[in-house]
Amino acid sequence: MTISDLLTVYNRHQFPLPDFQNGGEIRFTGALVSALLDRFTKPGDAVFDPFVGLGTTFFVCEQRGRLPYGIEADRQRYEWVRERITAKHHLICGDSAELAAFDLPEMDFCITSPPYMPHWHKWNPLYNGDPDYDGYDIYLKRCRKYSAGSANA
Repeated sequence: MTISDLLTVYNRHQFPLPDFQNGGEIRFTGALVSALLDRFTKPGDAVFDPFVGLGTTFFVCEQRGRLPYGIEADRQRYEWVRERITAKHHLICGDSAELAAFDLPEMDFCITSPPYMPHWHKWNPLYNGDPDYDGYDIYLKRCRKYSAGSANA
């Protein structure tokens, strides 16, 4: 790897957090998304984010002339992002593990940050904390399903 292969981005967030987001910063920065889009896509490319979260990928894609598509399972986050984007019909409220069920076009690029779960936690973010799905092993099994689903879609 040469020095020209490295990316340097600012760790500063340019998009606001919703009032319901209590706690620390959990998003990657818009600068990181911009750098990756500039390097690996061109204007008009379709970009997919299977875990939209708080919308960073959508916001940056719309600013940079890319076509954002994404899925968000959390209804509150889905609605918050949807209110702030232009491509409302490209945002789906659903489960990314069921990717094949959604009629999405072929994508040019995929970027995401899956919901994070430390191995010592029981609360599983992929199931919105449903106690029937507590535990890190269940989290990892679900992550594998997401990976298999996106590879086959």
